[in-house]
Amino acid sequence: MPRGRLEGIFTVPSGGWTLSATNGTGGPSTVTIAAGTYSTTSYASELQTQLNTSRPSGWTVTPSFGESGTGLVTINCSSTNWAITWTSSELGSLIGHTTITSRASSLAGGICPAVWMPDCAYWSPFDIGDHGHYVTDVRQTVSPNGYVKTLYGNKMRVLLGLKWAAVINSRVKAFNVGSAYQPFEEFWRTVLLGEVYTSLTAGSPVRFYPNADSASTIDYRIADLGTFAPPQLVDGWAGRYRVELPRLIEDPT
Repeated sequence: MPRGRLEGIFTVPSGGWTLSATNGTGGPSTVTIAAGTYSTTSYASELQTQLNTSRPSGWTVTPSFGESGTGLVTINCSSTNWAITWTSSELGSLIGHTTITSRASSLAGGICPAVWMPDCAYWSPFDIGDHGHYVTDVRQTVSPNGYVKTLYGNKMRVLLGLKWAAVINSRVKAFNVGSAYQPFEEFWRTVLLGEVYTSLTAGSPVRFYPNADSASTIDYRIADLGTFAPPQLVDGWAGRYRVELPRLIEDPT
């Protein structure tokens, strides 16, 4: 059974984000990430594209977010030496990187704050990959002689009860933030509450990967999670916890 993963969707504002990059000879050059919405995965891909467009080629920006991934983003360039200064600070922080001084080898960053990678399989009420059930505003009237009149305008898809039943404590609570993986508590604060980054406001969408090794995704808004107090898997043992998303509403955008 897959573990899946969650990624918050953040917004790069009008004017874009910039960085200063050097590699090989010449430079530095300004590299721009255009305004728009990105997950950490799509942002890493866009960053790689723009680095190779604005500077001599050879750049790679590689997330390790698969089922057994490290949770880190590695940057490298075959045209050495290379260096990056993040003019827009959030641009680097969201992939776990600070200023990178001149070097000739790859560099893995730190925790990616808008990514959550559990270490156990999840449970879904409609099986793996199903988006949920439909909720509509359909109204009907039935006449005395049996004619049915139906009015319908809108619908939404809702997934009730997505949960990971046995997540190790270091991927659940913030007191274990020293691990290589973002704990869900910090992901919840960063993405759902919008407390940390200007590009992630309260209630930001979440991209769900039913299988972290697959590119198939579903975008949701998390509802009914105003408090995060995960129960222990076994009473009296603080080793593993249940992380549950009570209601996810498929994002129409």
